[in-house]
Amino acid sequence: MGKIFAQILPLAIAASVNPTGVLAMVFILSLPEKPVRKAAAFLAGSLILLGGIAIIINLAVSDASKTAHLPPWLSASIDIVFGLMVLYLAIKAHHNQKRNKREKHHKFHKSFFLPGIIYMAVDFSSLVPFVAANKIIASGSLGLWPSAILATFTIVSTLLWLIVPLSIRVVFPTKSEVVLAKLKLYFQEHGSVLVEAMLFIIAVYLIVHGVIKLN
Repeated sequence: MGKIFAQILPLAIAASVNPTGVLAMVFILSLPEKPVRKAAAFLAGSLILLGGIAIIINLAVSDASKTAHLPPWLSASIDIVFGLMVLYLAIKAHHNQKRNKREKHHKFHKSFFLPGIIYMAVDFSSLVPFVAANKIIASGSLGLWPSAILATFTIVSTLLWLIVPLSIRVVFPTKSEVVLAKLKLYFQEHGSVLVEAMLFIIAVYLIVHGVIKLN
């Protein structure tokens, strides 16, 4: 379990770095009517989607390993493909950083549950590392509880960008506006650089990880 945790830790960290998600959450928490309830619904939608994806990956990979062991070259190739996908996202983020100021969440309906699902489904900068991490967990054949613990860790890590602003608002309701405003300003100024750097690092990590398994 410790070896698998060491392998997924960089991916979990990469999935948690999501400035666009922070900006989206700060925007929701700045709404005049029931912002905490809407933010919680948004978080619940994202949680449901990630939980479903983790279950599907673990069931699919574990079933495949029971019927026939995956060839090492296939598992390695999947890691390399994920690495190339992350590299593409890093390059795309670099070219589109000026157009990354997305705060168009005013069209979301009142519940914000479905928007949470949709947002996470298209947020590939977090979704790709998350999927890659759960593929490693499922391939490790750790058993039910160790796999569930590690999968839960990846889910919580991926949702940190939602959990932190919401926690600040709940714990410090009177001071949250100032704190969240500073958080918003920081990620507006430095968010794109953080995402690009993290994506490049994770892309190299996945590609090297796959190449090592091929040898």
